[in-house]
Formats: sequence, C-alpha cells, structure tokens
Amino acid sequence: MIVYRFPILILMMVFVYLYIVPAEPFIFKLFFKLIPMVMIIIYAFRKLPRKKILTHWLILNGLHSV
Repeated sequence: MIVYRFPILILMMVFVYLYIVPAEPFIFKLFFKLIPMVMIIIYAFRKLPRKKILTHWLILNGLHSV
C-alpha cells in the first residue's frame, strides 16, 4: 500500500483542483493547478530506471514541454 501513496496524493490534488478550488482569485487557482503537474513530473523522475535510454529522456522532455 505504501507504494501507491504518491499517485493517490496526486489524484487527490487533482480532485481538489477540479471540485474545491474556486475560480477566483486566479493566482490561487493557478497554484493548485501547478501542484499536480509538478507532482506528476516528480513521479516520472522517480520511476525512471537507473540506466536511461534516449526514449526515457524524450518522454521526460515531453512532460516538461506541456
């Protein structure tokens, strides 16, 4: 169960952003929009294998570009 703690936290933050955070003030909404995005990128970095190939770097670059 401990293995799934971070993905569940990401999912909870997405639900907070979608259903709880008000539209105004905009900075507050933007902050709660960025939290799940950063958490997904961190999770992707943590799940990379030790020996990375070009495909891994391209996928991470695509995550950063969005």
